[in-house]
Amino acid sequence: MKLKLVITQQTPPGGWPYTDPDTGRKFNHYVLQVLKQDVRNHRKANNLPVAPDLNDQIEDQICKSVPPEWCGGVGSESRLPPLSFSQAIHGTALLMDWVAHGTPLVDQAEANSRSRTCAHCYANSGIEGCSNCSMDKLRELVVRIVGNKRTEGDDMIQACKICGCALKAKVWVPLNILQRHLSAEQNEQFPEWCWCKKSPP
Repeated sequence: MKLKLVITQQTPPGGWPYTDPDTGRKFNHYVLQVLKQDVRNHRKANNLPVAPDLNDQIEDQICKSVPPEWCGGVGSESRLPPLSFSQAIHGTALLMDWVAHGTPLVDQAEANSRSRTCAHCYANSGIEGCSNCSMDKLRELVVRIVGNKRTEGDDMIQACKICGCALKAKVWVPLNILQRHLSAEQNEQFPEWCWCKKSPP
């Protein structure tokens, strides 16, 4: 399923952005319906097909660049595959690099901000096939990384489908440590508004 906008009668900061995938033409409007009509007219003028689900395609792309709460937050369907327990353990264990280097955690305000963003992200996910027994192992790993620290969003965050990290640990880890372990493919999958996405060189 494609991501859908849930706030359409207001305009996000900077307007509604869209890039036509076939022509590369960039659009930006303050009224969503005007944007959709302009995209439709542009495709017709360039003899390109206008798909029946064009509006859905536009919203799906917009959801990757506007703040996450504009797209319904937790529960939005994602095309990312389910996250297994072994992936979550592996992804979270990579954060132990932080412990090995003795790097300090980010401050409470930063961790809170990150957790609020993750709480509304479509990649925030439960872990498939995770029993209470196995969850204890993951919780122990999180405690080894961040101790007993909590954020405002802890009750709403689980694990990241993209990197496999337990988010209760990830939101506390310095950005340079996190980005050290990101592959180019993972970085590409993060939405534009993700706080841990690497900027282009």
